[in-house]
Amino acid sequence: MKYSLSILFIIILTRVCAQKPIINERAIKSWQWVNNPSISADGKFVAYYIENKPAGHNSLVIKSSNSSWESVFIDAKSNVYK
Repeated sequence: MKYSLSILFIIILTRVCAQKPIINERAIKSWQWVNNPSISADGKFVAYYIENKPAGHNSLVIKSSNSSWESVFIDAKSNVYK
């Protein structure tokens, strides 16, 4: 009984460890991150970039702080409110 439980534990442990992806340079380059957040002067809108979404591009996201309105612009250049 102990022997079969030990083998079962080892099989489960190796499967759990095998499911973790390797973190290398390629994996890091595919990550997305938020950059350059800003809020409009009246506080009604927020804007931020999501870098590397879609892969190799940037997305400017503008959202309303009062509702669910949101607009996304691929490869936009600026999110500065004036």
